[in-house]
Amino acid sequence: MSSHREAPEISLDPAADNTDVYAFVSPDKSDTVTLIANFVPLQGPDGGPNFYAFDDAVLYEIHVSNNQTGEADVSYQFKFTTELQDDNTFLYNTGTITTPSSKRGTTSCGTRPTVDCSVLPCTLRAGPSRS
Repeated sequence: MSSHREAPEISLDPAADNTDVYAFVSPDKSDTVTLIANFVPLQGPDGGPNFYAFDDAVLYEIHVSNNQTGEADVSYQFKFTTELQDDNTFLYNTGTITTPSSKRGTTSCGTRPTVDCSVLPCTLRAGPSRS
């Protein structure tokens, strides 16, 4: 569901709001496609230090149709788990992060998200059944 938060149903669960999906030929490998998905709309850089996080209870998915049928041929699933690094704070970061590796195992990180990714081939659907 993509809505930028104006649809009534997704307004009840903004952490699951898939606002945009971008697909383009990968600049470093022209025989592949890069997919980028945005979740949690309307979050600006000035909204910190506590930005919205991926929800551990949400299964994030991107469905791709490779044959122009509109039915998914492959699905990418992302499941996040947030690990509390510092019991003394609710903040995900309490200091300066200068490199990606400085995020791991330092006292400046209150939480550490990890992600499991699955790529699932989808079964072809025969269409709606009629009784």
